[in-house]
Amino acid sequence: MNPLDLQRLAVRIETLQRVPTHDWNPGDDLDLQRSLPGGRGRLVLPQPSELRKLALGPVEDHPSVADLRTWQQLLLRLESLVHDNRPGNMKRVIRDMARGRIPRFR
Repeated sequence: MNPLDLQRLAVRIETLQRVPTHDWNPGDDLDLQRSLPGGRGRLVLPQPSELRKLALGPVEDHPSVADLRTWQQLLLRLESLVHDNRPGNMKRVIRDMARGRIPRFR
């Protein structure tokens, strides 16, 4: 495992922490908040500051490859939630029309 992988993981986590969840589909914002650092979900991402400290330390202190894969899969799932809740996403537009909402006018 490369220390740069831990740095990239920390940047992706920080990006997710800055995403506003206003006007998202019900439950999606809860899923995101539970999986971010400090959340109470079953799978929780680590703090970006801790990842950066581990990247600067010796290789023996790095997390296992299984942990890194689990965190990357969780990040991909959360990033897909962010993508699905974008206002211009066709999946969201169709869901809004099915619920009787005017698309892009939430």
